Amino acid sequence: MKLNGKQKKFLFENGYVTAKVLDSSADYENWQNYFINEFTWNLTLELNEYRFRTLHLFDKDNDIDYVINLNFQKNDLQTLLKM
Repeated sequence: MKLNGKQKKFLFENGYVTAKVLDSSADYENWQNYFINEFTWNLTLELNEYRFRTLHLFDKDNDIDYVINLNFQKNDLQTLLKM
């Protein structure tokens, strides 16, 4: 499932995607906007072998640059899907 800007911001705001996970400098003023605007985010809704959902960040060349395992808490996945 391809994520939109609101969904990407939700993942940042709720701590699912952080500067540490992306190996980014949080000191850089617009680091979140860089990842929101420069990458396509695809979330796999099926659970993987570790019981997580997998988020892939693709660059402009459609290469996978980041693979992040997400463990959604409470109703966060449903909230994300409704955005």
